[in-house]
Amino acid sequence: MSEPRSGAPVVLESVTKRYVLGDGSALVAARDVSFEVTAGESVALTGTSGSGKSTLLHLIGAVDAPNSGTIRVADVTVSDLRGRAAADYRSTIGFVFQQYFLLPSLTLVDNVCAPLMGRQRVRDLRGKAMALLDSVGLAGRAHALPSELSGGQQQRVAIARALIGEPSLLLADEPTGNLDSATAEDIMGLLDRLQLDLSLTMVIATHDVHLAAWCDRRLSVSDGRVRKPPTDERSQSRRPARAHSGVVGA
Repeated sequence: MSEPRSGAPVVLESVTKRYVLGDGSALVAARDVSFEVTAGESVALTGTSGSGKSTLLHLIGAVDAPNSGTIRVADVTVSDLRGRAAADYRSTIGFVFQQYFLLPSLTLVDNVCAPLMGRQRVRDLRGKAMALLDSVGLAGRAHALPSELSGGQQQRVAIARALIGEPSLLLADEPTGNLDSATAEDIMGLLDRLQLDLSLTMVIATHDVHLAAWCDRRLSVSDGRVRKPPTDERSQSRRPARAHSGVVGA
């Protein structure tokens, strides 16, 4: 694996996002939202379905654009990006979704390689993909098909795929939503370990406050607004106390 990278700081200032519905009415998914995520920090956005937490991830990842306000990731003003510039930025971000979105006809190693096919030499890319599959606990399964895996294993492949471009920011939208509770804990533990070892900034959206406790900090999202939870509700990180090893899987 490559050397650890410094995570990207994330800053949202007065961000608002409105969607126009079919009847002409407006749905405000983000209302004047401001918060910061420091470099290398993990933050959980918690809230019920429809609260606006996924919208915030989409805005940070330039999947969508705000109506007003400013979003900065490292030295990039994401809220100003459009077209090819937005696509180029998205290629530098790691995304993990509730649905795994693996290509059923491709082997695991080819699924991991897919985002960078045509951008890097195949031999170098496959070597990196094999190392990532090892890091997520799937050594020896590189040539299996997604249909041969459990849901938790498929999500591990999706995580490896999100890391193939060596991002400094990882965005995860309900990454455990399709998994049973025990497997969900395993996946959150894996994300926590990778985030620490690779010095990533990580922002996740989850409805499960119990799983949010894996993160350094929790922000509550309701009706498109973000607030810090009361002191007695704040998550206490469950990650073990240890120094960065610099090696994934150490």
